[in-house]
Amino acid sequence: AAYAEYIAGAARGSRRSVMVTLGTGIGVGVIIDGSDHGMAAEGGHMVIYYHGRHCTCGHDGCFEAYASATALINQTREAMLRHKESLLWELCGGDLSKVNGKTPFDGRDAGDHTAIVVVAQYLEFLAYGISNLINLLEPDVVVIGGGICAQGEKLLTPLRGLVHEMVYHPLFAERCRMAIAELGMRGGWGGAGGRAKRGVWGPKGVLRLACTQPQERFFPFAGSFL
Repeated sequence: AAYAEYIAGAARGSRRSVMVTLGTGIGVGVIIDGSDHGMAAEGGHMVIYYHGRHCTCGHDGCFEAYASATALINQTREAMLRHKESLLWELCGGDLSKVNGKTPFDGRDAGDHTAIVVVAQYLEFLAYGISNLINLLEPDVVVIGGGICAQGEKLLTPLRGLVHEMVYHPLFAERCRMAIAELGMRGGWGGAGGRAKRGVWGPKGVLRLACTQPQERFFPFAGSFL
């Protein structure tokens, strides 16, 4: 997905890009001068909280344990159990199992205090991890993917402010734009197809095809060389 966004999506035109995908865990892809360093980018497991929450990898305090969509859902449920009066209960029909990554943002938009606190804390955790990546890699762009990115500027605007405060030097933030992924599900399979085929057609040609064609048209084609 990071490679696809670099060629045909939100990171096109950049020299150095980082993609952070917020889902069950956190996926991080790093592109430097067109080279995919994804195999070495386990950014979801950098520690942002010493002796913090236990992560599925076996360690404690990982970025993923605090800023993945799963983490946001867990944080929302925990807050709801502490605050039975919260509007969040109504938004999920009184069923904790129906809480998803959109629930706390809906509660925040409706003015629910518990939801406002949950989202604010979540954005801080997300900003910690992204700031670390910017400090280390100085990318031109950080692309945010995953279901939570559907919040668009409601996510990015406060996140940009927090990242600007947290990075080592303000210039790091000024030189790095933050954007929402443009390719959605096409990014993952398009990028994989492009990497597999790059030796024959070159990455840009196959990725532009993969990421602009309807999924049902490209899947049979992709299968011919994966």
